[in-house]
Amino acid sequence: MTEQSRLDAAQSKHADGGGEWFRSPLALVAGLILFLGVLALVVLGLTSGDDTANSPVGAATAPEGAVQAAEAPAIGFGGAGIPEVGAVTLVGDPLPPIDSGDGNTDAAVGTLVPEITALSLATGSQVTLAPGRARVIGFFAHWCPHCQAELPEITEWLSETPLPPNTEFIAVSTAVDEGRGNYPPSAWFNDVGFNSPVLIDNASATLLNGMGFSGFPSFVAIDASGVVVARAGGNIGADGVSALFDNFASAASN
Repeated sequence: MTEQSRLDAAQSKHADGGGEWFRSPLALVAGLILFLGVLALVVLGLTSGDDTANSPVGAATAPEGAVQAAEAPAIGFGGAGIPEVGAVTLVGDPLPPIDSGDGNTDAAVGTLVPEITALSLATGSQVTLAPGRARVIGFFAHWCPHCQAELPEITEWLSETPLPPNTEFIAVSTAVDEGRGNYPPSAWFNDVGFNSPVLIDNASATLLNGMGFSGFPSFVAIDASGVVVARAGGNIGADGVSALFDNFASAASN
């Protein structure tokens, strides 16, 4: 039988109602499509299973490159684009030198502290210490042996001691000198494990001098109205820092 004869016979058979030759390819095509669809669903299901098996149901997906909070410290200092010294601004009169009193009283107590604006050693962003929260500010130099002894003790105390409500401890990195030991200060604060805010003084130690200090470590306690309640210089240890915070409770009870 010629090719044309077979074609004619097939067409005749379809016209007679048989249709097997035409139906079989269609069925195969339909079956193939159905098979491919099922296979795609299976593959999709397996792929989806891999994603959800490694994470809890409903867990938020972190953006690419993000670090999980549990894996990172609450505060880390320094990094690309964050300077070790920076621009600062003091608005208001500087405090009198800490040794300018009569020996029994501090001439700065009861006066309004100048408003501080400086860069954060953690983020490099500008921070202004406006009234509204009581705070103790400590000044530390990375190369100062007294500061090197004081900072770890205060860090441990801060990690173990809840501060009174609406209060905070802030460190200032001052008198930065690239040519002296323990540089850079950002690495020092990280190594110690310090976990409170740190501000950056400028090359002239304007923040240190503006609070009436010429040495370090030094501390000033400021109430929520921006008024000085106490100052201290030298190694005061954790007990001394605790006593500075006690001033806020004493002032509130009066």
